Amino acid sequence: MSTESGLSCDGVRITSYKQESTIMIASSSINHYLFIGLLVIILVSTYLFIAYNQKKTKPLNQLKNTNDMIILWDLHEVVFQRSIIDWTKEIITFNGKWQAIKKTSWPMYKLFFKYFLYVLGIQKGDISSEELIVLAKQQGNDELVRLAVTVGSRYTPITETVDIIKDLHSHGYKQHVGSNIGRTIYNHFSNLYPEIFTYFNHVTLVEPEQNKPLIKKPNPLFFKNYLDKNNLSPKQVIFIDDKQHNVDAARHVGMIAIRFTTPEQLRQNLGELDILAKR
Repeated sequence: MSTESGLSCDGVRITSYKQESTIMIASSSINHYLFIGLLVIILVSTYLFIAYNQKKTKPLNQLKNTNDMIILWDLHEVVFQRSIIDWTKEIITFNGKWQAIKKTSWPMYKLFFKYFLYVLGIQKGDISSEELIVLAKQQGNDELVRLAVTVGSRYTPITETVDIIKDLHSHGYKQHVGSNIGRTIYNHFSNLYPEIFTYFNHVTLVEPEQNKPLIKKPNPLFFKNYLDKNNLSPKQVIFIDDKQHNVDAARHVGMIAIRFTTPEQLRQNLGELDILAKR
């Protein structure tokens, strides 16, 4: 009987061991499948995250869709060029210059001199012609307003740049203006060259508001306000300007920016970005 009892006890032990082994194997299988499932979830989540960010910040070679890209142009010394000789002639031949001078205050002289140095490239920072006009209007100097508008519009088109604008238009690219000139001069200026300005779908200018400072380049708010107003991602915009500090400010907010030196260089840069074919 003791033998049978011993066999019986061994049988129980063997059965118990098999059950424990089965439970361990089953538990191991569950853990294995849980691990695989968790790994799949991580991989899928990672893929979706990467896909979402690629869609949100498209690389430039995916932005060749003309519906995505915007070319944002500065005007002066990029699309149009000044002539100091022409400016001098305008001032000398301007009929109301003496009346304008008589009514000009000392703060007005200082601002005008600062603006003149900026235009000549001696003074750093951007000064808007609209600042001169606003101050002249406040002082009732209508002749100075008229002179500022006349001289501020005395620019001539850079033919090769205009050719680039036309080429971009023919490829379906939308083109905007981002300039520090004000509405007063822009309205007069665009009437002088209506054909060129028909290529621009949107204009961002310096708009004075009462008791508020003017927001102008290179203030990053100039670019941020532009992006918000047009519901654009910075990477959708290629900004073109002749001043490095404006280019740096645009890049700071995430835009693609090109410093303009010559139309040939600009076409080369646009070709490198695969926007226009190189010549």
